[in-house]
Amino acid sequence: MPIFQGTEKGRSSIACRRPAQCSNLRARCHAVAGPSCLRCTAKVVSLSEEGASLIARLPFERGTILAVRIEPRAGTPLNKLLVVTRLPQPRGGAWLLGGCFVHSLSTKQLEALRTGAED
Repeated sequence: MPIFQGTEKGRSSIACRRPAQCSNLRARCHAVAGPSCLRCTAKVVSLSEEGASLIARLPFERGTILAVRIEPRAGTPLNKLLVVTRLPQPRGGAWLLGGCFVHSLSTKQLEALRTGAED
């Protein structure tokens, strides 16, 4: 059952202004609450100030709040809360999920993650 039922106007899907491809970023995810509190690792596919797209090993229902630890190859990991807004059908045993951050990334945080992903 999703934990987060409502969405802000215009935030039912990721509204990325300048999403960046982030093939070198990894993330650790877990549901903040719920009966199972699922945990998994994920690959960050794209990232913007507003949200992220991840390829995860487990499905998370739309509305689930995830604690996400984004881990660049270089630099400091970043912990954010992400609300799952979309979850297409799985392909090859992996789930592509998209979500909006509860609090947007700052430009400085986004640049630090992008720089760390390029190393």
